[in-house]
Amino acid sequence: MPNTALKQKLIAVAPMMAWTDRHCRHLHRLYSPSVVLFSEMITTGALIHGKQLHQLKFDDSQHPVAVQLGGNDPHDLADCARLAETQGYDEVNLNVGCPSDRVQRGTFGASLMQTPQLVADCVQAMGEAVAIPVTVKCRTGIQFKGDGGRYQSAEFLLEFVDAVHRAGCQRLYLHARNAILGGLTPAQNRDIPPLQPERGRLIKSQFPKLELIMNGGINAYDKALELLHWADGVMIGRSAYHNPLLLSELHKNLRDPAFVIDEADFIARYKLYTQLQMSGGERLQPLMRHLLHSFNGQPGRLDPRGCPFPYLRSCRLMLRKLTELFRKDFNSTEGKPPIDAPMAAAALMLEVTWADHETDELEIERSAALLETLFNLDRQSASQLIDDARERLQHNVGVQSYTRHLNEALEESEKFDVVIALWRIAHASDGVDRFEEHTIRRIADLLYLSHDRFIQAKLLARES
Repeated sequence: MPNTALKQKLIAVAPMMAWTDRHCRHLHRLYSPSVVLFSEMITTGALIHGKQLHQLKFDDSQHPVAVQLGGNDPHDLADCARLAETQGYDEVNLNVGCPSDRVQRGTFGASLMQTPQLVADCVQAMGEAVAIPVTVKCRTGIQFKGDGGRYQSAEFLLEFVDAVHRAGCQRLYLHARNAILGGLTPAQNRDIPPLQPERGRLIKSQFPKLELIMNGGINAYDKALELLHWADGVMIGRSAYHNPLLLSELHKNLRDPAFVIDEADFIARYKLYTQLQMSGGERLQPLMRHLLHSFNGQPGRLDPRGCPFPYLRSCRLMLRKLTELFRKDFNSTEGKPPIDAPMAAAALMLEVTWADHETDELEIERSAALLETLFNLDRQSASQLIDDARERLQHNVGVQSYTRHLNEALEESEKFDVVIALWRIAHASDGVDRFEEHTIRRIADLLYLSHDRFIQAKLLARES
């Protein structure tokens, strides 16, 4: 049943690919004892055919925790829902909102909104398979070339909600933006389509018994509170990741006034969790990457001496060094065209990822995240830089000059430091996969760093 008292309103952290893994969820639980946590989206194919059951792992401290599934086959989704229930999840959620090209090619995510009856069939099959709640996360509508505006109207949204509600969905997470399929990246789809909270109000008026959780653009306590006065809850995405203290603020003000917000204590407890995980065989790198946004906005946050983890301290030192190197004056020699350091970095990143294939959305997300860190940008600005650099690459405008001037701006020792920094960033962010190693190798080649120096940098980064 929908919540009426403000204290009972639901607060959730949105499922975010490559971010809300089990370690991230443990950290967020420390920041808020009451927030509903979500897994990353897990496709039915990964669980059924890929046998990647490790993706369902979590520890008991994370309750209440939901798993989000991606797929379009009612039978497969029912099987995966059973697996999730067996693992102990409190809720299973169907992704009908992701706009990425990869998801569109699999005909699930936001593209599923075109077929309300299929979504209803999926919800019904999952509901019949498990006793835990089956929920849906969707957009206010979708747009694509040749759609004739059919899927953007309020009437269509109500038709969609009616279908899934009748099928047994009692809770709907609404990202209050349309998804534009084709032409926008997932990052752009989070910012460019305008917010339409009025569509949420319309749903509440037409389906008063449906629990409605609003998502999109919630980056501060006041914005969450504004929605909570009429919606049944809020789901917070990247703002929860970049500023986890927002979760603490919501818990303290809405649930437990006695809750003590002590971020140093949260991190100390996470350190104990880290030690326990490592004793069980987990690598350090996946545990570290979620801490980069702790102490966000506080004086001295980027001071490595304030970091309780030596490995992360080393990573931050090298991040700072890399930032200084990228910010060097690329215009020191007369006659050179103006070179913007962030643009040079963006172009260089995309150039190496396009060495063998066209850059996909995950690589663009990684590049944007690195630009955020290096140049203290917000996600929209970083994504815009990537888009501008991609446009230049596609038209072969200035990329070679960027690489040439970057080479001329750095001394040999500084090039070596850049490659060490890239290795350490990769280690501290998400481990090093074959693609990332290839990317760093390509950057070393572009900087004319010898193979011996490349291997030496790799070993030094691993030892530190």
